[in-house]
Amino acid sequence: MEQKIVAILARMFNKAEAELSGATLLKEDLNAKSMNYLEISATLEIELGVDIPLDRITKVKSIQDLFDIVQELG
Repeated sequence: MEQKIVAILARMFNKAEAELSGATLLKEDLNAKSMNYLEISATLEIELGVDIPLDRITKVKSIQDLFDIVQELG
């Protein structure tokens, strides 16, 4: 599951998967904006079947946070 999340984010932010890890910060390292968070949420729901509530996705700081939420809600 973690590799799928990394692949999704690499595609969205035009990065190599090898550049991303759990420690990667969405705002600081990937320059994610508010709309990116909505896109991440929608894409994870479509591709992984995990619906992340808006109040949770906006608090995500790192890729590890996404791993944790997907594991919890998946």
